[in-house]
Amino acid sequence: MLYNLTYRGGTPWTEAHDPDGNIAALDAAMTIAATTEARVTVLEALPVFVTANTADTMSREENNGGLASAILIANALRVTMNAHAANAGEHTPGADAINFPVPLPVATTLPTLLSLSGLLLTAYAAHNADAMLVGGWAFHVAQVDNHALASAVTPVTLQEAVTRLTDLLAKYGAHQTSGVSHAVGNQNPEIVAAPAYGDTNMVPIVGVLGTDSIWIDLVDGGVGGVTLTAAVLGAGFVNIQFSADPQNTAIVRYAIFRT
Repeated sequence: MLYNLTYRGGTPWTEAHDPDGNIAALDAAMTIAATTEARVTVLEALPVFVTANTADTMSREENNGGLASAILIANALRVTMNAHAANAGEHTPGADAINFPVPLPVATTLPTLLSLSGLLLTAYAAHNADAMLVGGWAFHVAQVDNHALASAVTPVTLQEAVTRLTDLLAKYGAHQTSGVSHAVGNQNPEIVAAPAYGDTNMVPIVGVLGTDSIWIDLVDGGVGGVTLTAAVLGAGFVNIQFSADPQNTAIVRYAIFRT
């Protein structure tokens, strides 16, 4: 924007007129010290380019809903499975104080989620193995159908954590329901739902601020055919919202500016 400033004499200029003659106050950075010149033209600062990406493929490692729901079920399973293992009414040969309790802390971040998930998987696998024996049970009263995990390996990514916690929830549910391997079944059910991916990804972008401006466009809706609904910048990230889970296939492009 061009401003034509008329000299008022003796004091700094803090008032400007735009090309249509309208008065516009200047901010501190645009205030011009008084001179003997009768008129001067000021160019208002333009937005500064920060960064851009012409093809950013979404990743479930950045999915807000996936992380939040995985943390929720991991923390819930720790409490529920600890209660199950300690339940002497179900485990009449003796409560499982060998593999449980799974200790604190609770999960609050991706690293703590991965750690807790590993502890849960390991403890359940060992506990359930006792129920699969043909005899000589330490905790159970009879052999039960196979409720073994697909994998008890500690996850190293969010997607692995979601997959293995979903499997753990199902296998633990089947295990604790059994009135064959337990004196009384289904005393410690888990009521929290399995983890699920949401419609928003938090994409890290180094150096951006919440006060910056973003131009964003959908390049490819991916296998789910999602549409782009919103993008909100924060310090070092942008939350990109879609019509549904963008999975690992939706692609966007964006440019970020600072004023």
